[in-house]
Amino acid sequence: MQLSIIETAIPAYFSPQSRVWVYAASRELTEQESNLATERMKAFVGSWTAHGAPVQGIGIVLLNRFLVLVADETLTHVSGCSTDSSVRMMQALQEELGVDLFNRTLLNFYQDEKVLTLPIAELSTAIAEGKINGDSLFFDHVVGTKDSFESGWLQPAKKSWLVNRFPALREQPIGY
Repeated sequence: MQLSIIETAIPAYFSPQSRVWVYAASRELTEQESNLATERMKAFVGSWTAHGAPVQGIGIVLLNRFLVLVADETLTHVSGCSTDSSVRMMQALQEELGVDLFNRTLLNFYQDEKVLTLPIAELSTAIAEGKINGDSLFFDHVVGTKDSFESGWLQPAKKSWLVNRFPALREQPIGY
């Protein structure tokens, strides 16, 4: 699996401040499901508007697991109504694919050249058992811009927000 696709997934002509939404599927999508999701997102983006003005956007599927929707707001600001329409499209796609795209309690890591999904409730056990550590690569879906997506979507767990809830992921205990 080529992780270099992360750096080039969003076209270079999109502003670094373009808004990014990442939806993680609860399971790996088949090639057919990924193609269907790509088609649905392409159709949506082709008609996406904000207050009647077209939104320059793109929808992509990465690693057969992550649906990424991007809006370059340099020309048209994405308002609440246009954001709501994108969420409705993702909800319909979720139903059509039979996957959960909105479960924020599932964490995604990259290990052994594949995506590993763990419920957040199981992370402490995975850390204690040595399955996950501070160097484990974590997909941090809390990215809001193209710039943060390219630089921080996939990062060591010790550099993510996870260390606030799971201090064992830190390199060294605080205060030493």
